Amino acid sequence: MKILIVVIIVTLLAQLIKFCHHYLISGKFRFEKFFETGGIPSSHSSAISAMSLAVYFEDGFSTLFFVSLIIAVMVIRDSFGIRYAVGQNTRRLNELTHNNINEISGHTPFQVIVGIVLGIIVSWIAYA
Repeated sequence: MKILIVVIIVTLLAQLIKFCHHYLISGKFRFEKFFETGGIPSSHSSAISAMSLAVYFEDGFSTLFFVSLIIAVMVIRDSFGIRYAVGQNTRRLNELTHNNINEISGHTPFQVIVGIVLGIIVSWIAYA
């Protein structure tokens, strides 16, 4: 149960940081920013890294820990690789065709690293 609580807390914290970051940059409160994908930090990376570390704290170097690491690598790779590239391509397509196709916002590697660090810190604090 503690693993789930850690994942929920770090996800909400990451989304709150995105919301505050947008306000600091733009000076505008946009409540929908709390629910949007993309931005800094990556909530996917935060959640999955917090989960993997929490599993380690609960079980040590177990099979479950290694499975969580494999899933973490897949999620993190997707967030700054495939999703980012698709978002960039869609943005360019919208510019060329003057369409309004919904852009999927991926992350830059820096945004993912910040998310991973956030996940590690929150999980570490929860199990300290």
